[in-house]
Amino acid sequence: MVKVLLIDGNYAVRRSHHATPDLTSPQGHPMGGLFGFLLQLGGLVQNESPEAVFVFWDGGIDPGRRAIFPGYKRRQKPDPRKEAERRLHAEDVERQIKIAAQEILPPLGIPSVRVMGVEADDAIHTARGLISRVAEVAFAIVSGDRDFWQLVDTTTVVLDLFRRDDFQTGTRVSLGSFKRVTGLRDPRQFLDLRTMTGDASDSIPGVRGIGPVSALKILDQVGSIGQALRHLDEVRALGKRFAGLVSLEGQERLARNRVLMDLALHSPSSEEIGGVKHALRGPIQPLDGQEISRVAISLGATQFAANLENWLGAFEDLFQRARGLRERLLNAGISRSLATARRGVA
Repeated sequence: MVKVLLIDGNYAVRRSHHATPDLTSPQGHPMGGLFGFLLQLGGLVQNESPEAVFVFWDGGIDPGRRAIFPGYKRRQKPDPRKEAERRLHAEDVERQIKIAAQEILPPLGIPSVRVMGVEADDAIHTARGLISRVAEVAFAIVSGDRDFWQLVDTTTVVLDLFRRDDFQTGTRVSLGSFKRVTGLRDPRQFLDLRTMTGDASDSIPGVRGIGPVSALKILDQVGSIGQALRHLDEVRALGKRFAGLVSLEGQERLARNRVLMDLALHSPSSEEIGGVKHALRGPIQPLDGQEISRVAISLGATQFAANLENWLGAFEDLFQRARGLRERLLNAGISRSLATARRGVA
């Protein structure tokens, strides 16, 4: 079984940018997000020894989710000053993402995946489904976005590099560690919890009166949302604060939130599948150590440039291994998997 890293590039650059906002290029542009991303990437390639690495970028807000819930990822009455600051940070992050995707990853021989109108987590889920149909793969999704916890299974772990002090190893969320890390028995329970509580980062409200503590109590008592809805008397017996779950409004929110949050229910468009497939299969330019060193130094990424000599062998090995996987993707009739992928089956 080969190992493939699926990296949530947006999350890595954004979190690194906010952690080190004062790091800049020689031209004075903020570069902390890019520098952090590059150091993580080098450490991952060296320490994880993957067969292939793919980096995913947000291509916009999913119009299907916005159609289901118009408030999806909309900020409510933002403060004008805070909104101006947020937009400035967003522009800084987008500038760094563009540099990573267009100037850094190509000479490293690492594919970028960005499909307009497709969110990175959806593209990662689609890619996982496509790759798993042509090879036996152990996936590591590199992200601190907890939405990915629902994808943990026997072949998939989630690696959060920001969850602990160790910048390069982080916390690995697997079936074996799921209870310890999350407090829940399995990934389906985590999806149930999020369905009840909502997701403030995506502006998705939960069931009225149900917070994380209440949701955990319900899951401890009955096991799942499905069980709760089949045993409403047990939920009522837990107390008045659980009344929202048995109300019509509460049950409508549960149904809506499940559709918004469950990645397995996402049905990729032909454009999404085509864009992801193209990135997975190449073409990819050969590794160019001199070019990546030149670009890194010009941006002021001196630590990455200094480490590059030690990491270059690992990147070269990765490039050779990844060629083999891409050839299998080209020769395995990946198009035959598209109908299944459109149904969101992983």
